Amino acid sequence: MLVERMDAMPRVHGVAWTCVMILGLFAAVPAVTQGQVITSLGAIPNPFSPNNDGMLDQTTVSLQTSVAVDSVRLVVENAVSAQIWTLTSPALTAGGFSWVWGGTTSTGVAFSDGIHRLAAYAFDAGAVCDSAVRFVSTDVASPGIVGFQQVRSSFAPDAELWNLTELRFGIVTSGPAADTTLVRILDPGGSPLVSLGGFRGEVAETTFFWNGRDADSLLLDEGSYLFEVRANDEAGNSDAEIGPVYLDLGSPVTVVSADTVFSTAFPETLSGWTADVSGVGEISIRAGGEGEWEDLEIAGGDSVAWLCVFGDTLDPDGWYQVQVRARDVFGHEADPVVVVLGKAGMVPAHVQSAVAGPDTVFADGDEIEILSQWDRAGYEIGADFSEIDSQYVPGGESVIDNGDGTYTISYFVSVTNSRDNAEGLAVRIRATNVYRTDSTLVRVELRNEVAPPPPPEKFALDRNLFNPEDGDGVTIRFPTAGSGERVEIYTLVGERVWLEHVSGLTSVIWHGRNSDGETVASGVYLVRLGADVRKVAVVK
Repeated sequence: MLVERMDAMPRVHGVAWTCVMILGLFAAVPAVTQGQVITSLGAIPNPFSPNNDGMLDQTTVSLQTSVAVDSVRLVVENAVSAQIWTLTSPALTAGGFSWVWGGTTSTGVAFSDGIHRLAAYAFDAGAVCDSAVRFVSTDVASPGIVGFQQVRSSFAPDAELWNLTELRFGIVTSGPAADTTLVRILDPGGSPLVSLGGFRGEVAETTFFWNGRDADSLLLDEGSYLFEVRANDEAGNSDAEIGPVYLDLGSPVTVVSADTVFSTAFPETLSGWTADVSGVGEISIRAGGEGEWEDLEIAGGDSVAWLCVFGDTLDPDGWYQVQVRARDVFGHEADPVVVVLGKAGMVPAHVQSAVAGPDTVFADGDEIEILSQWDRAGYEIGADFSEIDSQYVPGGESVIDNGDGTYTISYFVSVTNSRDNAEGLAVRIRATNVYRTDSTLVRVELRNEVAPPPPPEKFALDRNLFNPEDGDGVTIRFPTAGSGERVEIYTLVGERVWLEHVSGLTSVIWHGRNSDGETVASGVYLVRLGADVRKVAVVK
């Protein structure tokens, strides 16, 4: 195959007229039969785009001859029949040949896009023996995307409104090459997920919709995707527009905080922050789990900080539950965020407390009943009988609110009590108003007819292992403790979990709870009295 470049061939001017003259002179005695020499003529690619962008910048003109000829002349003419490029080959044998045309004139000058006439003339013995004509197009101009607009950059397929996202745009075409426009959805990495369709040619404006599903009609996960419009022509020119679109299926995220958890007087200030990529549509608040929601005034946007005032100065002391709910513009909402606030305008004031009845002496198994009076009803009342009963468990007493500021406290001393007979043993009574607390002491005497066992000669434990969840405890025995002495329980890393003052006592029981009344974790603990230390294991 012979490949000739136009700048390597001699330029012939006025070829169209010369060919006609030669054809007339030698028509009577042609060396070969006309119409049987050029069997094919074509150009690939066609159209092409000679703009030096590396894509379809030139075309290859191919020609097939059936017999040998003296030469072949190629001529490209524009729409007004002016020759813009010519090439003359040397003598050719029968076969196929090709030449490259870069889409310029013979002198290398670019010209306007258009559909051009490509003619081939075969010469033999000085005369045109055959010819063929085709058309080839040059198209440098790209199609243009105009008016690219995403009507909704966020949408929710599960919502009643705005359950589709809409894309609008127009296409302006130029040049002779046919244009094709394709609309697709891409993942964040640019890989195609679904084709929404396409068309050929120019449009003033068109609209495409996406319902959030992939090519298999499956709903995609919530997240960001890309809306792509790409216009291509046959000459390799293109234009593209890409914009983000968010598929919203989730609820807003809301954080609520109070300036103070406890307040001496309402109103109380609440603040919060709510975010949603599609925009926050509504924030509302209500007290408790019932009643109407009250909308808060918010500014637009995908995240908002808000502030509200809850409560009234006339509201009674106590605990208040406040719920805050956020809804996005598509109607998605999460469970309300709950904040518990306490109002305590007064500290409990003790009036008087005493043992009910004339007897203040008790023994193991007896019921101790105390009548405690405070400035008003509604307080949380508790008592501590640990100084009376070695088996006392916090909360083991019963309390009745009599409604007039008096409270009846009852407690049965255990029959397994190991406390010594003593006078002036204190029962601490505590009154709490939301979070403000006051306390008082009521003293009684413990007197058992049967003398308690003699104190041990040294510090000892009645067991080395117990399970507090079965109600068990470890009895710690020791010689009579002096003033200020105390039994302490530590973890192996030195953290103190329990303390009991034991002045005048010879034993105390540890039920496996910390100083807050909570059961400790399983493990080995150190029991300390003064300089003496013993080990005990808690197994649950």
